[in-house]
Amino acid sequence: MRLTVTAVTYPDHSEHTNQDAVIAKKSKTTDGRDAFFAVMCDGMGNHGQSAAASIAAAFNSWFQAFLEQKSADVSQTAIFKVWDAIVNRMSKRLFNELNDPDSAATMAVFLIVDDIWYMMNVGDVRVYQITKDGVKQLSTDHTYAEREISLGHMDPMEAMADPMAFHVLQTIGNTKNIIASKASGSIGEDSVFLACTDGFYRHNRKSAIYRTFRPDSLDEGRESDALSETEENALNNGETDDMSAVVIRIFKEKREDEARTGGECA
Repeated sequence: MRLTVTAVTYPDHSEHTNQDAVIAKKSKTTDGRDAFFAVMCDGMGNHGQSAAASIAAAFNSWFQAFLEQKSADVSQTAIFKVWDAIVNRMSKRLFNELNDPDSAATMAVFLIVDDIWYMMNVGDVRVYQITKDGVKQLSTDHTYAEREISLGHMDPMEAMADPMAFHVLQTIGNTKNIIASKASGSIGEDSVFLACTDGFYRHNRKSAIYRTFRPDSLDEGRESDALSETEENALNNGETDDMSAVVIRIFKEKREDEARTGGECA
């Protein structure tokens, strides 16, 4: 498996500030396994930038410690247990330190070890997986609209038209006992994983994200261009919020014996 990473962040186009925090890293564990890690935080409120940076730093510290472990436990149970603890510890800490219930952050964290991926999100930062067959949202929006749709109280069109549609129900910094959304899976084919803040996707439909980032039509080396095009489309459609995105490009290369024979060898 071969992996490339492209990350961008753009400031708020109305106030020229940026409350996003983004970290993306490729490395190896002490026992030689390939590892990739990304965390993306979107701050809000007067101290949103500080909240986002603190959460990103906490997860970065975890990743550095994870790399140094011998035979680290990479089961879903072990990974998600530690991530849950970090999220809830940081939410309590930020609530006490910032002393401002309106200052907090949403977040998505994404990890790949060999060909297994792990994802957790809180709030409305999204993670997509894009293959030649389509685009799938791996994260769950913790918003008013998503809750009302899932409970059957509103249909999608009705929910998205509601003035409260994008109101975030869970944030790190002012929510007790956060219930994060989690997912995990294996990488079975060439894929693009896209993690992005709400400013990046709000004016870009899933169909447009699919057309732009599908791995069988995105030439290698054009990931930055694809991100710029998506940002420009958002701006042209009225977006003013800060925007951040990480594109993880996965190439599931065939073994040499498969390439020679065109299939599996006995």
